[in-house]
Amino acid sequence: MSEKSNENSKTLTRRSVLKLSPALAGLVLKPDFVLFSQEIELKSPIDTPSSLMLHSKDGPNVHALAQLLVKKYRSLTYKSFYASLIAGKITGNKPPVLISIDDLGVTYLNPAFMRMIEAFAKQGLVGTLGIVTRGKPEEARPEIWEYLIGCQNLGWELAIHTEDHALLPSLGDRQLEFEIAQPFMDIQAATGVAPTTLLLPYGAVNKPNRQEFDQRIFDACRNLGMRWVVGIAGGKAFEGKPPYYVGRIAATQEGEETMRLLQSSFSFSKTAYRRERSPAGGKYFKF
Repeated sequence: MSEKSNENSKTLTRRSVLKLSPALAGLVLKPDFVLFSQEIELKSPIDTPSSLMLHSKDGPNVHALAQLLVKKYRSLTYKSFYASLIAGKITGNKPPVLISIDDLGVTYLNPAFMRMIEAFAKQGLVGTLGIVTRGKPEEARPEIWEYLIGCQNLGWELAIHTEDHALLPSLGDRQLEFEIAQPFMDIQAATGVAPTTLLLPYGAVNKPNRQEFDQRIFDACRNLGMRWVVGIAGGKAFEGKPPYYVGRIAATQEGEETMRLLQSSFSFSKTAYRRERSPAGGKYFKF
């Protein structure tokens, strides 16, 4: 058994998976963490909420960052944000933040990710977990899926991060479709819930050497009924029909600097979606 497998076996026991942690167990699932299957069409651009990307290397800084985030923001997942678009309102008196953590595996789960999830959960925050389903489905560890399903049941979203952490625009048509469709099927089969968000590895959404979206990514997601394609650069507003492209920023080593970047990079807290009504004719987005 590899060193990584040994470490993971000690950290991720079946008992710990089933019990999760006191922080996660105390997290209340709110009604707006519900996926609406209704497809919408936005007639004018609306702004992307503050969006933050994290990796395992950010683990040591997450405790302090979570304490800062909860003072300023209310966390949503991409799924619950889509539900809010349909409802025409976002509850609460704080602007939303979309937190995503990339690179979780199903054959090995870095213990740093569990500690990060727990740190956010202690502050009542949730986010979106980017799952890399590398390997054959039978090679996935059942206790890892149990842990991820437990997170999902407590308001976390499980998103596609491709089959093999692939640079999608560099692939041929069939391989690109496989890199999105295979994890879609794996996640749905393991959890009973179809993923609706693609977190792009490397944030790669443009055709090679061109400043133009690779539409094959959006076609593959649309064919699966997905709602979001999440990259890094751009994506500060979106409109039309899903799947929507939105961007995010990477966390820095300093929590205060990350907070400043979030507030300066996204304008949701300033506009509060005043430009757009719900597709169902509901209220303006406001706080």
